[in-house]
Amino acid sequence: MGQEGLHQLEAVFTDVFRMMKQEFLKRVERHLSGSQALILQKLHKEGQQKISQLASHLDITTGAVTGLCDKLIASGYVSRQRAQSDRRVVYIDITDAGKEALQRVSALRREIVEEFFAGLSEEEIRSLIHIFEKVLFNLQRKKE
Repeated sequence: MGQEGLHQLEAVFTDVFRMMKQEFLKRVERHLSGSQALILQKLHKEGQQKISQLASHLDITTGAVTGLCDKLIASGYVSRQRAQSDRRVVYIDITDAGKEALQRVSALRREIVEEFFAGLSEEEIRSLIHIFEKVLFNLQRKKE
C-alpha cells in the first residue's frame, strides 16, 4: 500500500474510533469510566485480582488503579479483601452490582457497534473481522 493509501486508512480509522468512543461516552453511565469498565471486565473474566495485576493489565500505576477501585467500591461495583495469609496483600473482586453494570456496558457497546455497521452486508462484516484479526495478530506478535 502506498503512502496515500496509508494516510487515508489512518484518517478513516481515527475518525471511526473517535466517533465510536464519543458515542459510547455520551451514553454510558456517568459514574463509570472506560478504565473502570476494563477493571470490571478483567475481574469478571478472571476473578479477584491484586491491585498490581490490574495495574499491569491497564498499563497504569498501582496508585491510579487504587483511585479507580476506590470509586468502584463507593459505587458498590467491587469489593476489597485482604489476603488471609498476608494482610498486606489486597484483592479486588467484582460484586453482583458490578456484574450488572458490566452487562449494561456490554449491551451498550453491542448496540453502538450495530448502529455504526448497520449498512454493511454479512460479507463486508466477515471481511472486516478477517482484517481486524490480521491486525490483531500483527500487534500481538510485535508485543512478544
